[in-house]
Amino acid sequence: MKSEIYSSPLPSPVSSIPLPPDEVLTGLPLLLDAAKAREALCAAGAEVEEGRIFYLRYKPKTSCIVAYEFARKNSETGEREPVIFYAKGTTTNGYLLSATKAENHRWVDVPFGPSVARWDEACALLFAFPNDAVLDVLRILEEPKKLQRFLYENLSAYPSDQWRLSDKRLNTELIRYKPERRAVFRSETKAIHHQTEEKRNVEVYWRVYGENQGEEVFRRMQVLKKNVSNQGLPVVPTPYSYEPERRILLMEALAGKPLLELLTTEAAASVIERTAAALAGLHRQFDEKLSVWRPRDFLVEASETEKMLGALLPEDAGQITKVRERLENQIPESKLELSFVHGDFYYGQVLIDGEKVGFLDFDRSHTGNSLADVGNFAAHLRLLELENRLPKTGELAQRWAEAYADWAKVEVEMEELKWWTALSLFFLSVSPFRRLDAGWPEKTREILQAVEEILC
Repeated sequence: MKSEIYSSPLPSPVSSIPLPPDEVLTGLPLLLDAAKAREALCAAGAEVEEGRIFYLRYKPKTSCIVAYEFARKNSETGEREPVIFYAKGTTTNGYLLSATKAENHRWVDVPFGPSVARWDEACALLFAFPNDAVLDVLRILEEPKKLQRFLYENLSAYPSDQWRLSDKRLNTELIRYKPERRAVFRSETKAIHHQTEEKRNVEVYWRVYGENQGEEVFRRMQVLKKNVSNQGLPVVPTPYSYEPERRILLMEALAGKPLLELLTTEAAASVIERTAAALAGLHRQFDEKLSVWRPRDFLVEASETEKMLGALLPEDAGQITKVRERLENQIPESKLELSFVHGDFYYGQVLIDGEKVGFLDFDRSHTGNSLADVGNFAAHLRLLELENRLPKTGELAQRWAEAYADWAKVEVEMEELKWWTALSLFFLSVSPFRRLDAGWPEKTREILQAVEEILC
C-alpha cells in the first residue's frame, strides 16, 4: 500500500490563495499558512525547517484542523527527516478551554520541540505527532516494546511461547493521518521461531479510530473475508483483531500496485475490466447487519456539502443550492436490488497484483444501490480529468460502466448512473479547497459546472 500522506499536490503559497470569509475563526489565515505555523513553532522552541500542509478539515465559524509536514535535522545522524504537527484553531472561548485542558494532560515527549504549544495569535494549539487530542492511543509509538506487546497480543499466528517478534527490527511507517479522526500505519519486523529458528517477515497494517466504529468495521471485514475467500474476487485484507479500548484494528498487508499508477498505462482497459469484475463480486455478498442507505440518506450529506460550499463561496450560494435541489428533484427510480456497497469506492481503494484485485477501507460499507460505487468511481475519473491528471476519461468511464454491467449481469440505466456520478462529484467539489489549490474557487466552480452538465 503506497503512503497517501505525501501523495497530494504541494499547496501554493497562502498569499495567492483566496481565503473564505470567517469573522469568528479570526486565526484562519495563520492556520492556512505553513510558514506562519513554522514561525509559531520555532518561537515555542521547536527545531523545524520549511514544510507544507497535507491535511485540512474546516468547519465554518466553528473550528479548523490543519496538519503540517516540516523537516528537521537529526542531531545524531545529521540527516534531514520529516516531522508532523497539527494545529487546531477554534473560537476564542473554545481555545481557552482547550489550552487549559492541554496544560493538565500528560503528553508524549518528542526530541524536536514541545509536545503541545500554544499559538495565541491564531487561537490554536499545535500538537507534535504522535500527540493527538483524541487519538491518545498513539502513545503506543513511544517505545517499540509497547508495539511489540500489542502485536503479540493480537497476532494469533505468532504466539509468544513459540515466536519472538523483534522489537529492534520493528519498523513502523505512518501511511495516512487525519488528526483527531484516524491514523493508518504499516509495521514490519522479523519473527523468529524459538525452537527451529525459522525466520519470517511480518508485515501488518493497523488502523486507529477516533470513535469506536472500528469494531463494526472489523465485523464486516470478517464476514467479507469468509464469503469471498473461496471466490477470489475481490481480495479482502484478513482482519486479525480489534481492540475496543485502544480502538485499533489490525489487518493483513495486501500486495499490489495502486490502480491509479496503471490507469496511465496501456494496461488501463485491462485493469478497469478486472476491477469491474471484482466490484461485481463484492456486490454479490450479503451482510444482514449492515445499515441500509437510500438516496435520501445521501442527500442529507449533500445538504452539509451545500452549507460548506456556501460558506466558502458565499457569492455562489444561490447557484450551489440550485445544484443540490436538482439532485433532490432528479432522484431516479431504481430497478436494482439492494446489495453490499463499499461506500467509498474509487481508484485509491484498489490494489492490482497480477490477476488479483484487492479492495481496501470498508469504513462506509452499507446495504444499498450498487450504482453508488459505480458512480463514485466514475466521478473520481472525471475529477482526474478536471485536475489535468488523466486526459479524456470519458471513454474510460464508459468502458467502466459497460464492464460492470457485464460482470454484474444487470442492466445499468444511464440516467440512474449519471445521477449517482453527479452526486459523488458534488461531494468532491470541496476537494480544491481542502488541498489549498491555487485558484480553488474557480476549480470548485468548474466541478459544479460538470455536475450540472451530467444532470442535464
